[in-house]
Amino acid sequence: MTQNHKAFAALIIMGIIGVGLFLLVCSLSNSSQKLTVIHPFSFSNVAIFQASLDDPDFWNRRAVADTSQHIDIILAEGKSTPIIAVTPFTNALIFASKNKDIRIIAGAGQNGLYLVANKECNSLDDLNGKKIGTARGDSLEVFLVELMQNRSYDKPIYFDDPFVAITSLENGQLDAVTHVEPFVSQLLDKGMNRIASSKDIWGNHPDAVIVTTSDVLTKNSDIINDALKRLLRAERDVKNNPDATAKLVSSLYAPIAADQLAAILPNQPPKVDIRDEMDFFRKRFATLQFMGLIDSNVGFPEQAFDFSFLEKICDK
Repeated sequence: MTQNHKAFAALIIMGIIGVGLFLLVCSLSNSSQKLTVIHPFSFSNVAIFQASLDDPDFWNRRAVADTSQHIDIILAEGKSTPIIAVTPFTNALIFASKNKDIRIIAGAGQNGLYLVANKECNSLDDLNGKKIGTARGDSLEVFLVELMQNRSYDKPIYFDDPFVAITSLENGQLDAVTHVEPFVSQLLDKGMNRIASSKDIWGNHPDAVIVTTSDVLTKNSDIINDALKRLLRAERDVKNNPDATAKLVSSLYAPIAADQLAAILPNQPPKVDIRDEMDFFRKRFATLQFMGLIDSNVGFPEQAFDFSFLEKICDK
């Protein structure tokens, strides 16, 4: 072999080694990259909280109380960061109807929506002409609209901050609010009255869903697959040992004590596999159209649902 051939061969070998090292670094970088999860404060996050406290090195939790911001955040950050959001199903359907690049890949919590009133109101009949607070475009508002569909009631007062709604009910600015666990149980402990729940009219149903973007699914499929496995495992842990879960997550729901949390957990348990809930989503999509939040000429966004990861995991 000539000197030139030897030099050329050495360059090729160095190139192969360089590419190998680059791929190794990329692999190590991706494997150590955290998954960001945007979430509110309700019990729909219990599986997320359980999983993230079990393995904090995998998750990067970011609390955002105003759920209307969740999808804007993942759309802005999803091109460069592995990110998901736990958000009301209504947010997901509204954004999907506008052809936004979002994908509903799993569920988070189920049930847990309530209409709670002050001490003077004991039934739906008592709420005629009363001030009712809800969150605009949220699953809480869809619940209220369907609950009151055959009744006359004043236009709701909208709130963005769920804690403001609680304060407004307690100080008399509102007569009733739609709200979620564990805050509903706190209000009942203070003497407020439970008027109705979403389970009363819908049966068991999804509330919050897990959404991301197609970019995230393409670039971070291993991370997403791992995340859903962890959430399914966390869901089993929550259902099999609610006392242990309550102790684990109690710091995130302070000042509610762990024993109180354990008692409330069955009211809004996790449900990650929502492949059997498409009929529910179609019916609520029609309600959102009736409310004027989705164009009546837009068809149901089938393309926004991607259960391919759940299918691979759950069908094994």
